[in-house]
Amino acid sequence: MRSGKEFWCARLLSCISWLILLSAGFSVGGIAAQGVKPGFAGLEFYGSSQVSRSELEKYLALRPGARLEQITRAVDRLNQKLAERHLNSTVEIVQGGPLEVFVVVGVNDSSTDSATPTRHLRRQRHVQLSTEKPFILLDELNARLEKLSDEGRPWSEQMRSGLRYFSDERANQTADEIVQLVPDMRTELLAVTESDPDPNRRRRAGELLCWAGSIPDTFTRLMPALDDADSGVRATAARYMFSRLELLPDDYPFDTLVESFSRLLTRPTHQDRSKALYCLLALCLQRPELTTNVKVFDEEKVKHLSQTSNIASIKGAAEKLLAVLSNPPKFRQRMTDSPLGPNTSGF
Repeated sequence: MRSGKEFWCARLLSCISWLILLSAGFSVGGIAAQGVKPGFAGLEFYGSSQVSRSELEKYLALRPGARLEQITRAVDRLNQKLAERHLNSTVEIVQGGPLEVFVVVGVNDSSTDSATPTRHLRRQRHVQLSTEKPFILLDELNARLEKLSDEGRPWSEQMRSGLRYFSDERANQTADEIVQLVPDMRTELLAVTESDPDPNRRRRAGELLCWAGSIPDTFTRLMPALDDADSGVRATAARYMFSRLELLPDDYPFDTLVESFSRLLTRPTHQDRSKALYCLLALCLQRPELTTNVKVFDEEKVKHLSQTSNIASIKGAAEKLLAVLSNPPKFRQRMTDSPLGPNTSGF
């Protein structure tokens, strides 16, 4: 589940050219309002032979403790340098703790063909909906949650029979309006996630599916979005799934789901890695019989992340997953009973 503070940065994505991901559940704005300013804590590089860590550090030219404004300018400078060298890269600004800001750089190696492929949209077309009202209500809901965050009023998400609700009553009133429309439009919204060329529209349709019901079928139809070319669409699909894993029936094709999350773990962004780790960990806790497959597909990658990352949402989740793979639980664990807890960071 995502907190109100995490939501502040999610909304920021549409306004700026670089990504701030609050993996640890902290708000830059909220911290600044308390007079405490987070600072630069380091560079994390997932790289290729085409550029070295020392080159990236030279381009950034950041000292430990540099403020967010300096980090932003440095990231803009780095993006420009990478573009000049025609490197296929992803640069993210990630808050790892209340006072820690990391720059995370992923560079795909064009000399190899090892990049995880993305899906092709099904019969790509602009998908017309019977009404655009759900999108309007979603904007109203997000504006309300953003307002709460800006005012320093904490909020949280609540799951009610697989539907997304909140600790704020006014937000729930809007959610109730969405519920009046979305279940009957579920097939239309799924078509948007599968076929519409606009990634923002695919992402928002995926978010609306949180009120669609019919969870096993929605889960299956949304699973290909974990391989979408857009990281925001992938993140939306992962959030939907993480909160509803416990609601899947015993005969669900979990092996296919493990493979999808394993591919997500290899993708180039911090957001992909974080969400894949938490989803794989949740699956292993809830379905201990899956640990063998997860171990085969992911153990080496998870070990690497636990050893190299200093970001809590990556390192902590990787270490927990390794522990579960080494000693699987004897019984299924609900999220409220697991090391993840009911308010897991990163979601």
